[in-house]
Amino acid sequence: MGMLKVLNKQGDMEIPFTETDHRQAKQQFAKLLKQGFWAYSKDGAHGGEVLRSFNPSAEEIVLLPQLRGG
Repeated sequence: MGMLKVLNKQGDMEIPFTETDHRQAKQQFAKLLKQGFWAYSKDGAHGGEVLRSFNPSAEEIVLLPQLRGG
């Protein structure tokens, strides 16, 4: 089972998913990428990577808003 984690100033949200049941997580992923969020996969043994598309076999996907300097 994987976990989609969304971190932002409104609070954290977690959406569990499996390789066969990931519709809600995939929709949220696509919506947030369009809003400018960055997506990263986390895999304990291999570190992680930046994601450009949803990976249903990822252990954990973290979405963060793009940081802005000021």
